[in-house]
This record gives sequence, structure tokens and C-alpha cells, in this order.
Amino acid sequence: MLTQLVYTSRPRFDVSTPDGRLTLEEIASAARIFNSSKGITGVLLAGNNWLSQVLEGDSKELTPLLARILADRRHDCLVIVEMRRVTERRFGQWTMGIRTLPMAEIPIDRLGDITAEEISALTRIATD
Repeated sequence: MLTQLVYTSRPRFDVSTPDGRLTLEEIASAARIFNSSKGITGVLLAGNNWLSQVLEGDSKELTPLLARILADRRHDCLVIVEMRRVTERRFGQWTMGIRTLPMAEIPIDRLGDITAEEISALTRIATD
């Protein structure tokens, strides 16, 4: 069953520093490898002191992934915004897109409904 998981958290690293950006790239790189083997797609959005992620895939794959994310020491104060059944993917071409931007640019009130096209339009995004 195609499911979408949306969560936010506070990173335990500074996204604005070179080391923080390297950590984000490491997260995205590992996610691309893992996600491609599990049929998971999505995007990781990051800003100063916040992360948001939208993940899409079979609920049998997302549930154990969520457990891994909850145990990841790079996150603090993780909040599940929603986990719902969906009929189509919004990030079907992205094993893990990643974007850093100011919180004001993210439509937080409809994070689960944002599309890859909308994120791409904000500015250049690294996708795979």
C-alpha cells in the first residue's frame, strides 16, 4: 500500500556550517542507496535548526525506516506530521532530493501535498 510519511525534527548539527552541509549530504547519499533498494522516494528539506522530510513507499518499508530515523542521533524532537495512504507519488523520480532553504519558503501547512515541481521552482535542488 503506497504510503506517505511526513516528519519534522531539529538537527543535532548546524546545517549552516560546512560540516553540517557535509552531514546533510551524507544523510542524502545513504538514503539514496537504501531507498532505491526499498522503492522509497522523497525529499529532505533543511534550514537553520530544522529538518522536514517527505517519504513515499510501501508501508511495510516505511515503518521500519521510521524506526531507524527515530533512533538516529542526528535528530532531536522528531514529530510525525502525518502518515497516510496516497494514490500517487509526488517525488517518484527522486530516491532522495535534498534542499536547504529558509523556513519561510516552505509551505508547512501543506507539506504532505508539496510537489517535486514546487520544490524545484524554489531554487536549484540536488536530486537523484
